[in-house]
Amino acid sequence: MKYIKCIIFDFDDTIVLSEKMKIDKFYEISKSFGNIGIDFFDENINKKLTRFEYFKELSDYLNIFYLQQVVTINIDLTSETMIKKFTNQVSDSLKECVELPNIRKYIEHHFNKNCKLYISSKSNKDDIINTLKHKNLYHYFNGIYGSETSKIEHFNDIMNKENIQSNEILFFGDSKSDYEVSVDMNTNFIGILTERDELKYIDCKKIKDYNELI
Repeated sequence: MKYIKCIIFDFDDTIVLSEKMKIDKFYEISKSFGNIGIDFFDENINKKLTRFEYFKELSDYLNIFYLQQVVTINIDLTSETMIKKFTNQVSDSLKECVELPNIRKYIEHHFNKNCKLYISSKSNKDDIINTLKHKNLYHYFNGIYGSETSKIEHFNDIMNKENIQSNEILFFGDSKSDYEVSVDMNTNFIGILTERDELKYIDCKKIKDYNELI
């Protein structure tokens, strides 16, 4: 892909193996509310909700449930408290997550070729920045985009900033939704194979190790 001028990476399970850790944190907090929380987790964890969306819906669900039970409880059911707890736990654990095989080598290779490197993720931007700084990867990237805006908005902003066309972008992602963003934006796409196997039936190039591309 000699015409590629910009590479955009998703973050979770594309830069570091962190998706399972985050799912475990969602489960732990949901489980703290008993079976009702576990039921909510089982029904909603695959909907690709952001932490803000997930815990807002969990909070509303729990409040309605206990209101119907006509019981008084001494439990903090606010989404703000849940989000704060989740964010603190994830921020600590992210720094210990393992990098994807040879991602560092791949990033350094394209950085030295003056390719523009970005991250576009639905994760918390501060978490991404802190993790990259901890792993000494932050300085390679021209910009980090997180959950404050959509990936479509991220891509449009990057194209405007770099004055490039969509076909000059290569996007790495690990999910069907990442692939769909790439199709919508008409970019090149390479899928990262994970245990979740979301890209199993997607017709695209897929890798497990970035060394396959160098």
